[in-house]
Amino acid sequence: MKRIVGDTCRGLATAFAFAMLAYSPTIRAAEVVVVKNVAEFTAAVKTVEPGDYVTLANGEWRDAELVVSRSGTVKQPLNIRAETWGKVVLTGKSRLRIGGDFVDVAGLLWKDSAADDNVISFRIDSKTVAHFSTVRDCAILGDLPEAERKWVSLYGTCNAIRNCRFEGKQSPGTLAVVWLDDEPNRHSICNNFFGSRSRLGKNGGEILRIGDSKTSLQKSQTSVHKNYFYRCDGEAEIISNKSCGNFYVKNVFVGCSGALTLRHGNDCEVRENDFFGDDRKGTGGVRIIGEGHRISRNLFYELTGDDVRAAVSLMNGVVDSPLNGYLQVQKTSVYRNTFFRCRETIVVGLRDDDQQRQTLPPTDCSFSENAVVAGKSPVFVVRTVPQSLRHEDNTYVGEKLGIDVETGWRQVAVLPKPEKSPFETLRMSEVGRELTEFVLSTRPTDVGPEWFRPGDEFLPEVLKPKWP
Repeated sequence: MKRIVGDTCRGLATAFAFAMLAYSPTIRAAEVVVVKNVAEFTAAVKTVEPGDYVTLANGEWRDAELVVSRSGTVKQPLNIRAETWGKVVLTGKSRLRIGGDFVDVAGLLWKDSAADDNVISFRIDSKTVAHFSTVRDCAILGDLPEAERKWVSLYGTCNAIRNCRFEGKQSPGTLAVVWLDDEPNRHSICNNFFGSRSRLGKNGGEILRIGDSKTSLQKSQTSVHKNYFYRCDGEAEIISNKSCGNFYVKNVFVGCSGALTLRHGNDCEVRENDFFGDDRKGTGGVRIIGEGHRISRNLFYELTGDDVRAAVSLMNGVVDSPLNGYLQVQKTSVYRNTFFRCRETIVVGLRDDDQQRQTLPPTDCSFSENAVVAGKSPVFVVRTVPQSLRHEDNTYVGEKLGIDVETGWRQVAVLPKPEKSPFETLRMSEVGRELTEFVLSTRPTDVGPEWFRPGDEFLPEVLKPKWP
């Protein structure tokens, strides 16, 4: 059985909508209302019906407070559109707040935001939140650096951010945050381009954060899939997972100084992602804390980070850890991954310098069917001896394994073409660094708004076309 991870809520809603359309001959014709200022927009969203379009006229909309409290239906969403996608430019303190259900927003562009709080929020207030709503084919390009702000805050359930472009965040604050409530929210963050973000120098420079420490043992079940992260250097955590049951699938990270960090929460899946160092400092892979995680079928290629920015790192836990501490790494599987000449491939038993109580080593974890071409370091760097670590059918090229095991790792001169690997066309050798006919999980031309797609200049250097 093949498991498909994606926008579950929206998929079910869409399927139901098509089924209803097939048997419903009474759907009213959609009305299109063109608005030229905030007052007209506010009046329009109070009177339109499900299926209608509120269209923002082209031009600059400065300090525009756009609030959508009305709802569409599963069959007829309420549509908010730019007259020409990319030509409605929101500047100054402009914000969008959605508090209705089945709202579909497309084609808006924010430039150099000076918003006081969230640029886009899926709620109006704590009692008025969005469900089954989507912001797509939009872009936020740059902001003013002085005030802390988030660009996107996801509340409610089954909302989506897709095919958007986010680039040039200078202000403190996480770019996009999923906020948890009492039930799994099952949001979808997919097919987006997350462009360069310079180093912030303190916490709060993440690109995505799913949850927070207070709600970290609750299920979010958010899907982050088929996004492209390019030179996201805000801080050590590119993505900060702080909830349970999330999916990180088929994303690409190019030259990002940081790691996908499973900081809090359990039972997350990190699958079929590609991590490229791209000759930039501090580029990392996956940092693991908590239990029940599954790290599989990822590519880690020439990453330059070490310790918490190694290709894969497993942290130590704290005895009786508080929610904002370090839960012990347990029952985590690392399987069918490909590692190629990373500065440090796998680091086990790390602890923060200020965590003297961080003494619980990883336990009851497994490594199976991984393929490694080691760099100058051994395959494993062991800082604290793990407990009950299992190894099976792994292969490596390199001088030292770095961990004392009797079986489970086979040393070879050249990696064979793996029959079971998802990277069937990947060819690696002890002396070469070719990726022949390699297919990225997600290409830059597959993500972002229809009107503003990134090009092949954002490919990893090793995959860029080489002209004679």
